[in-house]
Amino acid sequence: MLTTSDYQSDAAARLADIVADDKILWGIVANARPKRRGPRWVGVMERTGMGSTASVLLCRRFGFDPDEVVK
Repeated sequence: MLTTSDYQSDAAARLADIVADDKILWGIVANARPKRRGPRWVGVMERTGMGSTASVLLCRRFGFDPDEVVK
């Protein structure tokens, strides 16, 4: 019988595989649109649940201007 910790470790391993895939992160950043007109980093922040600094760094990592206004 699987315990809660088994499920958590399995989920953590699957999440590590997903996050390691730059194509998925690139897709999130490339398609991020804030709920209201605003900078790209806000859309990334809303989609990922990360803070503003991490969202700006993700934008820069994939070659997008974090302050680009998208609608």
